[in-house]
Amino acid sequence: MATYPILEESDRIETGEFRHRPCGELLDVQVITHPVHFAIWGGAPIGGGDVELEYAPYCATCGEAPSQYGAPVMR
Repeated sequence: MATYPILEESDRIETGEFRHRPCGELLDVQVITHPVHFAIWGGAPIGGGDVELEYAPYCATCGEAPSQYGAPVMR
């Protein structure tokens, strides 16, 4: 599971959301898709169309949203 340093700079509020301490704004979440690839013996990895989703928090006031396209996950 990924760790997100921005959560250490934020406080969880009663609604379960996170408020970024430096600017006071609520964090947004970017859904990042990671294509699932399968390692085939002796050949290049192939994908079957499956994806894994990652939910990455970020502050739209203090920075840009991360890319919605993530690195492939090997199985």
